[in-house]
Amino acid sequence: MIVDLLAEGLVDIDDLYDPYEEQRKEERRQAVEEIKRTAKKQLESIKEWVEF
Repeated sequence: MIVDLLAEGLVDIDDLYDPYEEQRKEERRQAVEEIKRTAKKQLESIKEWVEF
């Protein structure tokens, strides 16, 4: 079935596999983790400020 679609030119092989997909997922995960760390630091700063 996929072979037929490739043969007919309806699907490009690059559409089926993206070699950089895992790398982009890891970069997004790291970015989210950094945002979480920043937000946590900001929340702690606010809590300290409120306690004064």
